[in-house]
Amino acid sequence: MANVIVSNVFQIISLIFIIITLFPQAFLNYRLKNTKHFSKITIILIVLGAQVTLTYLIWSKELIIISIAFGIFIGIGLFIGCQLIYYEEKNQLILLNKLTKKTLLIKRLRFLGNYILFLIWSTTNGLALYFIFELTKFKSWIPQAIGAIVPVVIDSVTYIPQIILIIRLKSTVGCSLLAIITELLASGSGIISSCLQEYFDIVPIITFIAIFISQIVMLILKLIIFPNKKETSSQVQANTQSQGK
Repeated sequence: MANVIVSNVFQIISLIFIIITLFPQAFLNYRLKNTKHFSKITIILIVLGAQVTLTYLIWSKELIIISIAFGIFIGIGLFIGCQLIYYEEKNQLILLNKLTKKTLLIKRLRFLGNYILFLIWSTTNGLALYFIFELTKFKSWIPQAIGAIVPVVIDSVTYIPQIILIIRLKSTVGCSLLAIITELLASGSGIISSCLQEYFDIVPIITFIAIFISQIVMLILKLIIFPNKKETSSQVQANTQSQGK
């Protein structure tokens, strides 16, 4: 009984950190006005993995709070995806000396449009996957395989593109230290919660361990190998301009 209570406590802690883990990265992108150092592939994998998990949670009628946590996580992930597009296009205009008030307004409106389109795309994918679960529910191993194995595979490789990008650029300036720490706490709490469950399930443990290891690697890169020089947004943009010449 005590193990179940402790497991539930760590599950709640994990969910809290899952909700907030991408907020620091989104704020850092806004502060730097640049997303060059953040991998597009990583954010795509983050959203896809969470999308499959969320749909399976809803279909299997898990606790609503878990679904809400993953829903917020996906929403922030899509927001970061829009930031990647917005700042890349904006900084390209800066390089070409074509950024005006009019073009900036257009880019901001396009940012909003992209976010709405991403939300529609994500919802459509979720409904389609939910429909697949319903069609195959009489063969329960199919929804279980999709809802459990697919996220494990995706989550296991999610941060590899980001790690490769950091090593290639020899810089971690665009990666939020707070985001790495919250992801560590989320995955660490998830490991403890899963290990203390009444019925041992290896699938979520593998996912949490893979994420935990990747965050340890990123933390080492961030603090030891390529320590952050605390560049300001103007310095980052200046570096972008110099590299574009």
